[in-house]
Amino acid sequence: GAATRMSGAIISQGSLVVESSVKKVQHPSGGVAKKLLVEDGARVAKDDLLILMDETVAQANLTAVTKSLWELEARRARLQAERDGDAEIVFPDSVASLSDPAAQAVVSGERRFFQLRKDANDGQKQQLKEQIAQLKEQIGGMQDQLSAKKQEADLIANELTGVQQLWEQRLVSLSRLSALQRDSARLLGERGQLTASIAQAKGKISETELKILQVDQDFRS
Repeated sequence: GAATRMSGAIISQGSLVVESSVKKVQHPSGGVAKKLLVEDGARVAKDDLLILMDETVAQANLTAVTKSLWELEARRARLQAERDGDAEIVFPDSVASLSDPAAQAVVSGERRFFQLRKDANDGQKQQLKEQIAQLKEQIGGMQDQLSAKKQEADLIANELTGVQQLWEQRLVSLSRLSALQRDSARLLGERGQLTASIAQAKGKISETELKILQVDQDFRS
């Protein structure tokens, strides 16, 4: 074979390790070893199964994460139903079609919570609507009183005109004229109070209607 002459050499430190040296192995995410499948000194090849890990912790974590996903999907479906004013929740098939008791419990819980919130919302709105109905009844009664006061005022005004003429002719006493004038002034004041009360009641109706809108907005937000 070929050969060559070396004119010099460089001396350096180093070490030799045989290829069959013991190798350390470690699971990438850690855990508890359930069973060792090889013995010390055994020869192994690539892709051989060396250790069987305990799946208890991993399975528990998977179960918790899966349940959290179900809860998020079910809650999102409930919030969408509340936002859109739907009568019931339409759950996604990823949750509704599952037979797992935990998944069904999540669906049932969100459905109950939705109904409770809906009933509370409807009850609050019903109370406000009843307040509006009462205010409208009060307005109707005050309008009837206002109409009666107007008729009474018209009668007194006509009578006052005649009595004024008679008093100018000294055919009636001044007290008679003064009494009619006081009645006319009283009726004018009462009509003014009724008109103001009607306006105030209408204002309360508008405020209550805004409260109903706010209740719906709070429910959907």
